[in-house]
Amino acid sequence: MRSTTILGLAGLASLAAGLTLRTAADCDKDWKITSADATLACDTLTGSITVDSSLSGSLNISGPKKITGDLTIKNATNLISITSTSIATIGGAFTLEDLNQVQSIKFSSLDSINEVSIVKAPALRSLVFGSDGVTKASTVRITNTNLDNLSSFKLSTVDSLTINDNPQMAQYDSALSNITTELVIRDNGENMEISMTNLTKAGEIQIGSAKSLKVPALKSANSVKFEANDQLESFSAPNLTEVKNAVSFTNNPKLTNVSFPVLTKITGDLKIVNNTEIKILDGFPVLASVETMYLGGSFEEIDMPKLSSVNGLANASSTTDIQEFCKFFDSLKSANKIKGSGSKCTSNYQDANGKSNNTSSGNNTSSNNDSAAGFVGVNVAVLGLALVAGVAHLL
Repeated sequence: MRSTTILGLAGLASLAAGLTLRTAADCDKDWKITSADATLACDTLTGSITVDSSLSGSLNISGPKKITGDLTIKNATNLISITSTSIATIGGAFTLEDLNQVQSIKFSSLDSINEVSIVKAPALRSLVFGSDGVTKASTVRITNTNLDNLSSFKLSTVDSLTINDNPQMAQYDSALSNITTELVIRDNGENMEISMTNLTKAGEIQIGSAKSLKVPALKSANSVKFEANDQLESFSAPNLTEVKNAVSFTNNPKLTNVSFPVLTKITGDLKIVNNTEIKILDGFPVLASVETMYLGGSFEEIDMPKLSSVNGLANASSTTDIQEFCKFFDSLKSANKIKGSGSKCTSNYQDANGKSNNTSSGNNTSSNNDSAAGFVGVNVAVLGLALVAGVAHLL
């Protein structure tokens, strides 16, 4: 596909007839915008648009209602605002990246995007899409902006949603019902509260630096992972029955309670480590089957009355006495219902939260008393670091 430069209205004085597209052929190519006021006389542009990074001030794009390809604006560090009253559909990716001074983006007709990525726009305070917002998008990524809300997204289904490093965003309310691949919300405004009351199905959920997540209708998920949420006090998934990969709560210092009252099966890991305010772990009353299990904390009581199958390794450790749970644990192990070699339950282990590599402390109430505490303390810490690295890579 050929690429053509759009000079824009600013060049009318010298190129009066050459600035707007007049033929069908003109609408079937890629275009590069080199003027801050650009007009394309096409209802549908079968191609992509890129914007010259040297543009400054206010960029206005008028003419096309539909762009079948991408709209890309990168490294335009002198732009202040970006607007379009005509564009309603972007069939490819709408990419806005490294726009240091852009304060507002307004596409007043836009309601459908395949992918939208707004990354490194630290001055962006206003985002307006359509009269009723964008109702269709497969991938949304909002990273490092000054936005305090995402009210321009009125989505019911999305493949991937990432919201991170937006320091003014302290609340996110969404009507999403289905997130097919992943939801990542991390490192936004202090005490961020997230409400997704219509969400019934999700891929991987990753939450960091948030105060709360409400998902009362959630029935199935691939993973539920909470890492380093300093203000998180509790989490409940009252209708979640099965998790295909992992349930993980690590390094949440104020977390006192997790509740999964109807969850029966976790096909992957159950990991609850270094949540020092969880004293009674009893939020899995009907959980019967997990692939692997890592519990490390300051538990005074652990109760999983229906647990009957751990296909891989299981380790449980507490800084206090969990002898009653260890008896239950050992009975499962003796009956070969915990299959992982080296699985152990440990009481009174000072590093049960995974804070050091000391493997010699603690009194094991299980029948195996050598390296249980060390395995829980060291390997859970390693797993926690691996999780953090994986999330950083995704972002």
